[in-house]
Amino acid sequence: MLPDGEIVRNVLFDAGAAAALPKGAIVLDMSSSDPVGTCAPGEVLSAQGVTLVDAPVSGAFDSGFSAGLMVKDVGIAAELARAMGVAAPFAHDCVAVWQKMAAALGAGADHTEFFRFGERRGSTKPAD
Repeated sequence: MLPDGEIVRNVLFDAGAAAALPKGAIVLDMSSSDPVGTCAPGEVLSAQGVTLVDAPVSGAFDSGFSAGLMVKDVGIAAELARAMGVAAPFAHDCVAVWQKMAAALGAGADHTEFFRFGERRGSTKPAD
């Protein structure tokens, strides 16, 4: 889940995720984005035979999902995809990242700490 439409578009098109999607894939956009801003990516993906489902969350990234819960839930999704023979190339990478976060910050760390965790790992600056 990404926080906003701009980041969704960056991941899909600038980082190349859309080009890697097979025909028939479904992209679930759960970001808190402007519905109008979701239309253009949906049209581009549709031309590739990929469906974009706009399924926004509440509009806020309030606390409530612990890193431990994310490890469990993403792990279940990865295992389900494997068991069904569905390609999920990033699923196990996601599990590994959440496991590292849980190990570093504790399984009870809130999911909103994920971005600060990433900043700390990619920076030589002290965490704030």
